[in-house]
Amino acid sequence: MSAETKLFFSRIAVHFCFTFHFFTGYYTVEAVAFVPKKHLLAIKGISEAKADKIIAEAQKLVPMGFTTATEFHQKRSEIIQVRNHCTLY
Repeated sequence: MSAETKLFFSRIAVHFCFTFHFFTGYYTVEAVAFVPKKHLLAIKGISEAKADKIIAEAQKLVPMGFTTATEFHQKRSEIIQVRNHCTLY
C-alpha cells in the first residue's frame, strides 16, 4: 500500500479499508475520488455522511482539476524508472 493510500485510510475508519479493497474493487485513492457518490451509497454500511467524508478525503489527495499537456509532460519527465535487466519481461 502506498504512503498516499495509508494517509487516506488513516483518516477513514480502519474497517472501511477492508470494505474498499476487497468488496468494491476500488484499489487506489484516485479511483475513490472519481467514483460517483451513488456507487458508494450502494455499499452496505456506508451512509450518505460517510460517503461524503470518504470522497472529500480522497479529493484532498488527488488533483481533481484540469491538467494541461505541458504540465502532464513535466510530471512524466520527472518519473524515475528502475530496471533489473531481467530478460524475461
